[in-house]
Amino acid sequence: AELENENPPAPDPTYDSLKVVKSSPIKLPLISFDSIALRDIQLYMPLRRIEEGPSFRGISFRLTDFSYNSETKEAQPVLFSRRADIAVPSITYPIGDSTYSLAIRNLRGNSEDSLITIDSFAYVPNYTRDQYAAKLKYAKSMMDLSCKGIRIEGVNFVTSLSQGGLVFRNFKVNSWDLVSYEDQRRPPNPNPRHGMMPPEAISSLPS
Repeated sequence: AELENENPPAPDPTYDSLKVVKSSPIKLPLISFDSIALRDIQLYMPLRRIEEGPSFRGISFRLTDFSYNSETKEAQPVLFSRRADIAVPSITYPIGDSTYSLAIRNLRGNSEDSLITIDSFAYVPNYTRDQYAAKLKYAKSMMDLSCKGIRIEGVNFVTSLSQGGLVFRNFKVNSWDLVSYEDQRRPPNPNPRHGMMPPEAISSLPS
């Protein structure tokens, strides 16, 4: 036998007037802006603690004529934009065991001209000559490399971004200076090892 509820719930008088509306995501077929600008970007490189501050600061980045069509997936040359500009006023980044740093001043680039210019680039020691010699058991050369007026032409920004490297056609430097110093008061190393040259130091940067 079935038991019937002697006190069924009262009907909801507003039930007939209530309608459940299921929302669906808004799909924008086209998103476009004249320009998008990001200023004073702070970048933290891997293995750097937050309390040490950003590795790079003051970076500016701009996208011009940004356009994204979700239906055709048609893309502009770089990051859905006709042109991308980047400006970095100053970079000083310690590498390896922090004996040396890479120092870059006034880096500017834009995808429309496929060009990157740098006022100066340097691979510099973080110690004075006496401090450097005092750290060593054996004599070892200390190197100081600086370049000025750098032009990197024919930069393929699309490939560079996708591969995480820098693809270019020409590299020009107006002037460069290389100083190598070795404190002869230290005994020579009986088992010398090959030192890290600037290209190797750049390649060792975390990606």
